[in-house]
Amino acid sequence: MARSSGTPIVSSVRALGAARRRAAVMVM
Repeated sequence: MARSSGTPIVSSVRALGAARRRAAVMVM
């Protein structure tokens, strides 16, 4: 898991983007 240096950062950004998109779709 600690193979890449920016793995956790990328994961957080991806999770945030997915949550935001899902929230927008739900609101709409």
